[in-house]
Amino acid sequence: YTDLGLGPSVNAPIATGESTFYYGGLKTGLVFDNTLANGPNKFVGTRASAFLTHYQSVNDASRSFSNFEIDLRHYQKIHRELTLAARVFYGNFFGTHPQRYLLGGMDNWLFNKTNTSETNDPLGVTRDTDNSDILFLRFVDLRGFDYNKFNGSDVLTFTAELRFPVIRYFYRGPITSNFFRNLEFIGFYDVGSSWTGPSPFSEKNSLNTEVIDQGSGPFRIELQNFKNPWLQSYGAGIRTVLLGYYLKFDMAYAIEDNVVSDKPRFYLTLGYDF
Repeated sequence: YTDLGLGPSVNAPIATGESTFYYGGLKTGLVFDNTLANGPNKFVGTRASAFLTHYQSVNDASRSFSNFEIDLRHYQKIHRELTLAARVFYGNFFGTHPQRYLLGGMDNWLFNKTNTSETNDPLGVTRDTDNSDILFLRFVDLRGFDYNKFNGSDVLTFTAELRFPVIRYFYRGPITSNFFRNLEFIGFYDVGSSWTGPSPFSEKNSLNTEVIDQGSGPFRIELQNFKNPWLQSYGAGIRTVLLGYYLKFDMAYAIEDNVVSDKPRFYLTLGYDF
């Protein structure tokens, strides 16, 4: 797969020296797919894709960047309609002006919440700051947390779901009700991290290393807090079709720094799983 074309133009405050940036892009990749669909959100087989994308800034080469992503999915039938689905996703922004991944939450999350506690919040919009990079941010799902719990130029996640279409499993005849035909219970486990610089596998990774620098001062201090750089969650959910929409309802317990949350986080989302 190869795609060549002009990307968006984005506006920035005049104070940055430029008011508009133009991008051209090239995307190429490989796709493997031998899955068979047995209904909405019901697959058996393997899917894999790897894509390399480059965005070239036409009027400011220092703002160019590239992106590499690999997505591996496998759907294993266990018995009848009972299926174990697993996914591994890795993404990396690189180049002179790398963008960021935002880890946490779920795609199409109704009544969503976003973490904005960071000093350098990638979603922050201020009058005198160049916010044009917000167009290239990539959200990556991880249940149990708000949007933007972690962010960085790299991201790595693993998800496993046990999918149990209860009506179709026990009843082999025709099911006329769209609601009951697609009713599915799941159990899941998610783990992932997003970072910039040294990875979470390194002892001095960017997530648990804090740098205190006075700028012109003589001292520069690196503090390691030894927190677990991996976010995890587990829980259960329900899927079905209601009024023509595929709805997902999930209850997730977050695990942060090896501590399980006291209360679950609830998600109501639209659209299919991976």
